[in-house]
Amino acid sequence: MERPQSVWKSRTATACAWFVGLVFLATGFAKAYDVWGFIEKAKYYRSLDVEFIQPLALGTIGLELILGWALCMRMSPRLVAGFSMFVIACFSGAILYTWKVYGIEDCGCLGVLAETPPGFSLVKNGVLMAALAWVAWVPGARYSTRRMLAGLASSLLLALGCMHMLSSQI
Repeated sequence: MERPQSVWKSRTATACAWFVGLVFLATGFAKAYDVWGFIEKAKYYRSLDVEFIQPLALGTIGLELILGWALCMRMSPRLVAGFSMFVIACFSGAILYTWKVYGIEDCGCLGVLAETPPGFSLVKNGVLMAALAWVAWVPGARYSTRRMLAGLASSLLLALGCMHMLSSQI
């Protein structure tokens, strides 16, 4: 039987994983809602040739959705949390660089649904990194069979929704 402190740590780690996972899912869907609008916002970063921006933008959407799903499902919590922190650090570096060098006013984190100032996005990323650090340190409970079946059903709906959104725009 787990000690009460261990249960508290495990539950807060699970809540943090769900929080970050839902943020990833929300931002992924916001970008997928208008793929071409997100691609236009990605061009503001001026870090890649135009021919690479579309695959990178689509990859970003897919990566955010996969990481969000994996965090909510509690799949390999330490590995997924560590990789998510790396991804957020890369995104934050790109936002900070472009904000300081090119003076962007919208980082494109929510696609065309809402304008997100770079400063707000960096603070949000800092909060997400802190939550992910807790998940990596205290991995909490792993997935259960019941949660896995629910996750598979929701993943099917997620995939169908993404395919519909993307196919209607590309």
